[in-house]
Amino acid sequence: MARKTPTRLGSLIQDELQSKKSLKSKLAQNDQNVEFQKHDLKVKQKKRSERIHKLRKDCMIYPESSFKNNWDLLISLILIFTSLVFPVRIAFVEEDDQTWQNINLAIDLLFLSDIILNFNSAYYDEDY
Repeated sequence: MARKTPTRLGSLIQDELQSKKSLKSKLAQNDQNVEFQKHDLKVKQKKRSERIHKLRKDCMIYPESSFKNNWDLLISLILIFTSLVFPVRIAFVEEDDQTWQNINLAIDLLFLSDIILNFNSAYYDEDY
C-alpha cells in the first residue's frame, strides 16, 4: 500500500485548526488579563475609600451624610415658604405682629446657620 501524502486541502484544514487553537488560547489569556484588571481596580477602589476615610475630619459635613440631606431639605422648604408668603405679606399687611416678627427672626437665623454650615461642608472635585 502506498502512503498517502497530505493534500493541499488537508494542510489548509490543519492550519485552520492551529489558527483556531491559537485564537482560543489568546482569548483565554485575554479573559485572564481582564479578570486581573478588574481585581486591580477593586483593590485600588478599596485603597482609595480607605484613604478618604482616613482623611475625613470630624468638624466637616460631608455631602453624602443624612444630616446634610435633611438640612438641605429643610432649607428648600423654608425657601419655598419665604417665596410664597413674604410677597403676600409685604403687599397686604401693613404692620407685622410679634408672631410674624419671631417667624422672620427664626427664618433669618436658619439662613445664617445655613451659611455657616456651608462653610464647613465638603465637596467633591475631580480627584475624589
